[in-house]
Amino acid sequence: VVAADLNLHEPARFVARQLTRRGVSTWLYRFDYVAHPLYPQELRAPHASEIPFLFNQLDARYGRATTDRDREVARSFHTYILNFARSGNPNTDGVAAWPAFNPATYDVMMFGRDGSVRIKPDPLRERIALVESLYE
Repeated sequence: VVAADLNLHEPARFVARQLTRRGVSTWLYRFDYVAHPLYPQELRAPHASEIPFLFNQLDARYGRATTDRDREVARSFHTYILNFARSGNPNTDGVAAWPAFNPATYDVMMFGRDGSVRIKPDPLRERIALVESLYE
């Protein structure tokens, strides 16, 4: 957990803060969804587990064990990323609004364990703030 905060989470937030200060719209997410075929072995989303969702390749990764909920999360995640790749903004019709990162609130788009997709306060905010304080 500490290594992930030091090497992944805090640097992502640092870059988001720096870009935002320079007027560049930035979006952050947490991918906590665990594909159905990984239960019960994985109770938390392992590093890079969003890759099959990113490329909408669940069937290639999980085969017939893929569920409708898995496919819906993949559709949403893939749509946001594709929108961002096309226009520099993840938002479009058909998906929930994803506001740009705001350093005052530290809200992130959560791809939740329950399959939900919504903006909420970063659940790692306090842990990451502790890491940030070590650098200050």
